[in-house]
Amino acid sequence: MMLRSKSRGGSIDSGKRRHASIFSRTISASKLCRCDAMRSQIDSDAIVSLERKPTIKHSSENGIDRLLIVQEQMGKLEEELKETREQLNFVEEEKNRAINELSEMKHVAYEINVKATDELSPRKSRELYAEIRILKEMLTHKQEELKIKDKNIKQDSLNKSRLNSEESKLEIASLHEKIESLDTSFKQNGRYLDHSCNEEMENLKYELELAKENEKAESSKAKALNDEMSLLKNEMKLANEAEEKSRKALDDLALALKEVASEACEAKEKLSATQLELGQVKKEAGNLKEMIKSIKARYKKLLDEAKEETELYRNIADRLKLEVEESLVAWNGKEMSFIACIREAEEERDLALQEAAKLNESLNAAEQMLKQQGKKTIN
Repeated sequence: MMLRSKSRGGSIDSGKRRHASIFSRTISASKLCRCDAMRSQIDSDAIVSLERKPTIKHSSENGIDRLLIVQEQMGKLEEELKETREQLNFVEEEKNRAINELSEMKHVAYEINVKATDELSPRKSRELYAEIRILKEMLTHKQEELKIKDKNIKQDSLNKSRLNSEESKLEIASLHEKIESLDTSFKQNGRYLDHSCNEEMENLKYELELAKENEKAESSKAKALNDEMSLLKNEMKLANEAEEKSRKALDDLALALKEVASEACEAKEKLSATQLELGQVKKEAGNLKEMIKSIKARYKKLLDEAKEETELYRNIADRLKLEVEESLVAWNGKEMSFIACIREAEEERDLALQEAAKLNESLNAAEQMLKQQGKKTIN
């Protein structure tokens, strides 16, 4: 987690430095455009002032000077057009850099969104909020700079096109006036003019044709500049749309981070409650373990006592069994002797009965004998 946070911080710092460099470049470009616009305005004022100076009619020297001034002005216009093209190229490069930086910012926002799915602590969520706020400020500042740049480029192009068209019109008008004045002077003082004036007239006509051709070239160049401005406007519009999409993506990311942070807080609260319940359950489990331990000890004691009593009863049963067996053996012996005694008594009884029967017979015989003797005596 520490490495991820460090890498994220490094990417954000590098993004900040890149955006700061882009902002400084855009500010310098806007300043350069404004300075060039001011310089072109000053040059155009100087040209207009030179054009509006009173000319001395019927003078060949002033006509030649005028042609030199026109040529110098045309050179300046070409230089200004060249500078304008360079500025447009510079602005296009800056626009491409801005688009690249916006894509990098989108990539950074995507990385932040991916990293936001990890476990968030309140400190990390605050850091992400700060990063998103900085990115929003950078996008807002960048959009303002692009709007200012677009406005400056548009104003500069319009001013230069307007000045070029006005300068061309003024040059053509001044050349027409010069030619008309020379024609008039030639008609009035034709016999006093020499061959050099005719050559000057031809040169002026040739310069007029060149001025017309230059006007056409300037109009075509202005049209090309307008086309380039239209392309730049479209590209700026696309860049603004990309910035707006980036802003919406950052807003969505901020909302997602807020939801994730709230979910993380809720999860943290639930985790705290769960940890508290887990602590209580662990405490109750410890108490139950102690109770089970004491119950086991008590049951073990009772089991040991029951085992001792069982062993005692087993010993008593064994002893009683032995005693019963001994008693049974003794009783069997006594029973056998008792049966023998009974048999002897029965035998003695039988003998006594036999003797009694014999005695009874003897008594009966004795009574018969006594009866007979008594009868004999009586007789």
